[in-house]
Amino acid sequence: MKTLVKIITPVFVLLLFSGRVEAQFIADAGPDKVICLGDSVELGGSPTGPSGASFQWNNSTTLDTATLSNPIAFPTVSTVYTVTATDNNGRSATDQVSVMVTIPDTVNAGRDTIICKGDTIQIGGSPTAPAGASFSWNNKSSLDFDTLANPKAFPSSTTTYIVTMTDQNGCTNTDTITVSLLDATASENGSILTADVIGATYQWIDCNGGDTAITGATEQTYTAISNGSYAVEITVGNCIDTSDCISVISVGLNETKEESVFDLYPNPSSGELIIKSKSPFTVAKSLYIYSVDGKLVYQKELINTSSILNLDKLNSGIYYIYYQNQAKKFVINRP
Repeated sequence: MKTLVKIITPVFVLLLFSGRVEAQFIADAGPDKVICLGDSVELGGSPTGPSGASFQWNNSTTLDTATLSNPIAFPTVSTVYTVTATDNNGRSATDQVSVMVTIPDTVNAGRDTIICKGDTIQIGGSPTAPAGASFSWNNKSSLDFDTLANPKAFPSSTTTYIVTMTDQNGCTNTDTITVSLLDATASENGSILTADVIGATYQWIDCNGGDTAITGATEQTYTAISNGSYAVEITVGNCIDTSDCISVISVGLNETKEESVFDLYPNPSSGELIIKSKSPFTVAKSLYIYSVDGKLVYQKELINTSSILNLDKLNSGIYYIYYQNQAKKFVINRP
C-alpha cells in the first residue's frame, strides 16, 4: 500500500511514494486585498512561482503589466484576479486573489456662506461624515480646531476651506466650503445699478435725499429714473452693509445734434476739450465730469458760452460730462 504525504511550500508540493520524491508545480496569487477606490495594490506571492517561470494574469486592463509575477492592480470595482504560472518544463498552475474596492464615505464641508467682517461661523455638514471618521481642515490659522468635524471659522478675508476625511476603512475623501465676507459693492451701467452680492436682501437708497430708502427698490437691480447718487443696503442673515454711493448722470442722455444744448470737441481728445453752449447765458453754469464708475473727477463754473477745458490730469479712458442738465460721453486718448 502506498503512503501519500503532502508537504506544501509556496511553490511546490512534494509527493512521497515509497521512497520516491516527486515535485508538483503550484502558483501563489497572494492573499486577498482590500483597497480604497482610486488606490492600487501589488498582487502575487513571495514568490508567485519558481524562478524562470512565466506568468499571465487576467483582467489585464486594470494591471500595469499582466505578465509580471507581482503586477500592480488598480481596479475601480471589486475584482478577482487569476494568475497562470508556467515553468520551464511546460507545467502550469493557477491561483486566484480577490481585491475588494471600498468606496470612501461621503464628506460634507457645508454650504458656501457669507458673514460680516469680524464674525465667526461654524462650518461642516450635519453630519460632516459618518461616525468614526477623522478630519483635517486646511487654513487652520483661521479655525479654532482643524481636526474637528465642525470647527469655528473666523476668516479675515473670503476663504475656501478644504476638509479631508478619513473613514474607518482608512479611505479618504474631500469637500470644500467658501466663507465670504459681506462686501456691499454695486456696479453701474448707465442708469442701471446692480448689487454684486447674489441671493441677499436689498434696499436701494437715495444718497442725495438724506440716504432715504427708495420705495419699492428692493431688487438686486435698480434703474434710476433721474440723475443723482444711489447706494444699496445689502442684508445676508444678520449681516447688513451698505455700498458706496454711485453717481448716475446718464438719465435723459441725448446726443443727437438737433436736440443738444452744447457741443464738445475734439472727441476723442488728447487732454484739451472745447465746450460751446448753443444758447447765451448771463449766470455761471456748473460743469461736472465723471469717470465711468461714477466718480466726480473734474468740476468748473463756466461764465462764457465757449470755454477750453484743460484735462491733462485725467488718464486715458471714457468719461461723462454733465452740463446744463445734459450728459455726453467723451474719450481721452493720449498718444
